[in-house]
Formats: sequence, structure tokens, C-alpha cells
Amino acid sequence: EKSPHNDEKFVTKLHDRFEDFSELLENYNLAVVDFSEDKLYMFDEIPSANINERRQSIPAIAKGEQVILKGKIFVPEKN
Repeated sequence: EKSPHNDEKFVTKLHDRFEDFSELLENYNLAVVDFSEDKLYMFDEIPSANINERRQSIPAIAKGEQVILKGKIFVPEKN
């Protein structure tokens, strides 16, 4: 069975969107920010029963220290 990720149309669409995203980052002086404890304010926390420690799902987008789009991290679910 053919995987959709090997489909030429899918790969072309992904490439085009990535190029658009890269251009936006450059044109607006934005940065992709990975999770770290000192950047916690840039992320929304999503409780998950399947993990034991914080784990990034989606990076944040920032301009300097200003959050443009919050990232997402999974956090252990509290019992």
C-alpha cells in the first residue's frame, strides 16, 4: 500500500508550504522557538496521561521576546 507521504503531490504541497513559511519568518523577522523552562510563557500546556516529563509538540513563533504564536507542550497529567 502506498503511503501518502511518498505521494508526489503531497511532497510538492509540503515543499511549497514550507517555502511560504520560511519566507514569512524571514520577511517579518520571526523565529521558531523550542521549549525550555525559561521560555515556558511562550507555550500552552496540554495534559497527557502518556508522558512522564514535559515534551514539545509544536514550537512557538516569536519576534524577539514577544510571542506571536504560542507553541504547545505536553505535560504529565495530574492525578
